[in-house]
Amino acid sequence: MIVVALILLCWTATTAGQDIFRWSNDDGSVTYSDQAPPTQTEATRITPETLPPLQIVPAVEGTNGARPTAGLDNASRARTYASFSILKPKARRAIRANDGDLAVAVDVRPGLRIAAGHTIQLYLNGKSVAQGTQSTFHLAALNRGAHHLRAEVLDPDGKALISTDTVHFTLLRHSRLF
Repeated sequence: MIVVALILLCWTATTAGQDIFRWSNDDGSVTYSDQAPPTQTEATRITPETLPPLQIVPAVEGTNGARPTAGLDNASRARTYASFSILKPKARRAIRANDGDLAVAVDVRPGLRIAAGHTIQLYLNGKSVAQGTQSTFHLAALNRGAHHLRAEVLDPDGKALISTDTVHFTLLRHSRLF
């Protein structure tokens, strides 16, 4: 397998340096070739573009889709929660639920500090729909169509400590007309 990969690598390196020619035929069609055209036609030699070197930017570690919110300094945010995300429903998915019921699962790392009075607040389409200390929630009788879901960890004063990225999904239901 390695030998095949090396042969392909060498072959692509030799073909990448070849000349490419472009010319117009008598009927007006354009032809590209790695060989010079017949002597009676005028060809343009195409030179490959030189691209700038690829810039690699290091990834930001420790966010995992969570965004600390205003109200705390960076040191306090870092000590409180490392990550917070919505596990279910998955983003940009169509979910079949003819009864309109939806299970929501969140993941907070490290675990939710219930002793400190922290709670999880769910927002569906910008409106608060559930609050609690559990990691799964049940939303009932949702309308069909596109929705967006977001969650926040709140302190006892109702201040948001960290929030998830917004998850967009579509709920599919049978029509009431049929």
